[in-house]
Amino acid sequence: MYQSVLNDPDRVRYNKYLKVRFHDDMTVAPIPAGQLGRAYITAIRGMLDTVRRDHWQALADAARRAAVTIRDGSQVHVFARGHYPPRHVGGQLSADRSGFRRMQKGAAAVPGDPGKDDFAIAVGYSLPPGDEWWGGADQRLRQAGRGVCWIISGHRTRPEHLRVNELLLDQVWPDGDAALAIPGYDVGICPPSGVMAEAVLWMLTGEAWAQAGGLSPDMPCNKLKATITGEEY
Repeated sequence: MYQSVLNDPDRVRYNKYLKVRFHDDMTVAPIPAGQLGRAYITAIRGMLDTVRRDHWQALADAARRAAVTIRDGSQVHVFARGHYPPRHVGGQLSADRSGFRRMQKGAAAVPGDPGKDDFAIAVGYSLPPGDEWWGGADQRLRQAGRGVCWIISGHRTRPEHLRVNELLLDQVWPDGDAALAIPGYDVGICPPSGVMAEAVLWMLTGEAWAQAGGLSPDMPCNKLKATITGEEY
């Protein structure tokens, strides 16, 4: 199993096992079927509970800014990197009716970069804005006059990394990006980063839809509500 390269910056372990499919230098005792899967899901649930308990205000604030931006006819720009599938943002999925605009990767400014009336959402890994990992995208995002919501795991982020109009919406996974410790194995396994990035952005998107009044009449929840209340949508 791989180790996060942020915890192995010189890639010593990475290169040692790069072409190795099975260890011949350590042995892990047999693990009952289903045990790791249940443990992983339990760990993810715990992280989602932490977002709800400790970071919901940041999510609500970001959703409010996004909703106001959409209602005003301006743009919400989304940049997705790290372990978030970039094809899941910017209206590329049929379920995404948010109106958010996908911002392409790259440092060069292109037409459609955020402007003074826009809001930006940045989905990353665990490196704060200002780090070279962003490849200049952080500078482009910061052109948004209504600020930026940084959806990253915040264990490397300090107050000085954020500007006054910026929010940290924490993915809350720990340093090392591994949910499970296996007795007899040298590193943690099963990264939560992709699950948390995807879940948190869709939580934010759902809140923004609701506040902007943009939920489609075709969505099952609205069809059900219309049936029960007799309201027209």
